[in-house]
Amino acid sequence: MAKVGVVVRCSLIAALILGPRPLAQAADQEPVVTAADLFARCISKEAERQVCYAYIRGFSDGNRWLVKDEPVAVGVPTPQAVCVPNAEPLRNAAELFVSRFRDRANELQHLSPFRALSMALAQRYACR
Repeated sequence: MAKVGVVVRCSLIAALILGPRPLAQAADQEPVVTAADLFARCISKEAERQVCYAYIRGFSDGNRWLVKDEPVAVGVPTPQAVCVPNAEPLRNAAELFVSRFRDRANELQHLSPFRALSMALAQRYACR
């Protein structure tokens, strides 16, 4: 019985020491960090493109929440806010983003994904 307790304690200690490593490695492999990363996902094969679509949906939902549902600054214009309607295929928004930056890889290196999406989509999908 005492051996079981020692094994359990050793296993817990090992898990605590080794446990954070897989989490750190997963963070190092975040699929979208820069606007260039997002662009790469949006032009890739279908499985990777799903990351692009998910990013755009989250970006749009966050804008909608901040601008419409829970306004953080009432009465302040938000021309950069993007609200892609839920009924709109995300493929359309991704295509607009790709067409805006297709031959502008240098520009993507200096923009955050937030800024790049705002530049590409705010006029078409303004939050109203």
